[in-house]
Amino acid sequence: PIYQRIFFDRWGKKYYKLMEEYQKNDPLEYVKQNIKKEDPEFSFVIYLIGFVQNAGGVHNTVDLINYLTINNIDCNITYQVMQEYREIMLFNPIKTDTLSKYKIDKIVSTIYISTFIARKIANDRNVPLIYYSQGYEALFENGQDYGKAEVTYKIPDHILTISKYLQNKIKDSFQADSEVVNNGINYDLLHHQNTSKSPKVITFFLRNNYLKGDFVALDIIKGIINKYKDIEINIIYSNKKLTLPLSSNSKVKITSIYGNLSRIDVTKILQKTDIYIDTSFTEGFGLMALEAMTAGAVPIVSNSGGINEYLKDGVNGYIVNEVNDSAKYLERLDIILKDKAKYEELKENGQKTSKKYDYDLTVQEYIKYFSKDLKKKEITLSEEEERIYNETLDKRFKLSSNNKLKDFMYSMFRKIPKGFRIKVKNIVAKIYEFTNER
Repeated sequence: PIYQRIFFDRWGKKYYKLMEEYQKNDPLEYVKQNIKKEDPEFSFVIYLIGFVQNAGGVHNTVDLINYLTINNIDCNITYQVMQEYREIMLFNPIKTDTLSKYKIDKIVSTIYISTFIARKIANDRNVPLIYYSQGYEALFENGQDYGKAEVTYKIPDHILTISKYLQNKIKDSFQADSEVVNNGINYDLLHHQNTSKSPKVITFFLRNNYLKGDFVALDIIKGIINKYKDIEINIIYSNKKLTLPLSSNSKVKITSIYGNLSRIDVTKILQKTDIYIDTSFTEGFGLMALEAMTAGAVPIVSNSGGINEYLKDGVNGYIVNEVNDSAKYLERLDIILKDKAKYEELKENGQKTSKKYDYDLTVQEYIKYFSKDLKKKEITLSEEEERIYNETLDKRFKLSSNNKLKDFMYSMFRKIPKGFRIKVKNIVAKIYEFTNER
């Protein structure tokens, strides 16, 4: 074909030279040779309680280990539970109860509650513990575990986090020092040159979490329905009980998608998006908005903290300080929809910004960090901190030697599928509620 001839006439020599290098390091061959490799020694292992498809922290952790593995760093993930997880892993994760077969130089925890058992694993192996903090986790679960989360900043030997926002929060609130290495994105997968001159498609991800501000997003959606025409709204949600805003506006097309989507499915949606709106109250970094920028969308997001690491208000998107005021998001949306030149400017600047966070670049900073000679430190806990630490190990992870019967019953109970256990729990709760009413 004529286009093929034009291509090879212009870039043929460079193409064949690159292909020759590529064939020397064929990534598919690399995976085939290494994916089943049982490496007895690791520079570090990240401890996860479980692999979960809808947990952003799990995806970030898998991405990190994938990129480090590609760069020939001996690392892995150890886990207790493998739930539904549909993403690519270029490594063989290790079941925690088989961890004794491996030599490990450092243990890494992520997601605050995992830090308790990770500390014990590190102590048993006499190696340092690094807490890889991806969010301001004292606020998780509506703050009910605030004290536990606070202890997790006291028990590691080192803390690594993903934004200056988190570094400052950890220092100000808990007087703990940390280092920062930013999150990365799969730029090659996500990048899309959005050629749309008139923004039309708006996307929301509702994450069924108090801290993500779904109620604000729903109010914004209602505002769009009432005010605009010739708009398409994508709503991705994971709460079966959710009822969406009602619409009698035939000029606004609403596409609702239920379920925990794969990363590929999310990418396809983002690459067809012109404007991405996020209403989260707190984000350690705010990776989704960066991914949306990479895919060619303009983000309108709440001032959730970590978002300021890369998003500049009015430059590559809009930041809304009044995080729970839907009218303020609609004001920014109005600017983008009416000012096509501003839309193009924001979109272009967003693409430039996102390139800086390509994982091929940020992974080098992670390599530098994990290559350091990180030592164990003397850790002193107060009486209350010691109590929380021991109680959490005992109750959450069932490690008490004085509770062998309870531990046995717990291990048997854990074999029952979680969904069924929750249904039984709800039935019992309804019986109690009915009995009390009578």
